[in-house]
Amino acid sequence: MCRRLSLLLSLLLAVFVLASPAAAQSTTFEKALAKAEEAVSHVETACAYDVTKFCPNVTPGDGRIALCLLAHEDKLAKGCLSTALRVGRSFDLAVSNVFRAAAMCEKDIPAVCSQVEPGDGRIIECLIDNQSKLSTQCRAEVAGLAERFK
Repeated sequence: MCRRLSLLLSLLLAVFVLASPAAAQSTTFEKALAKAEEAVSHVETACAYDVTKFCPNVTPGDGRIALCLLAHEDKLAKGCLSTALRVGRSFDLAVSNVFRAAAMCEKDIPAVCSQVEPGDGRIIECLIDNQSKLSTQCRAEVAGLAERFK
């Protein structure tokens, strides 16, 4: 049950990220955002009945529907719950990969991307563009992230 809650919270986090306005996003960030929007769309489709049943008076936006579904997770249709859990696992894995890459590139980021303003995927874009200058560990992590967001 705790793991399911964690995965659903990952999905909820993604909904909040998707709802955030962003300017001057990197190509990598835009690709990641497009993949996240597609995944959330799968959940919206799979959970349409549950939203009408449990959250008919909830105003969409800012993750309110996701919170409503989370409040009723023990009553959700099997298809809705399994889709939400699958998407949650995917977001959970993506977040884990980003944190691991950040840890592996801790020394590379200031050395290679010190002039880059953090946010909206600009640091990862800098790392991808400068892979030849990265340490072996960082390069491996960055290559993996770049592959995920193709």
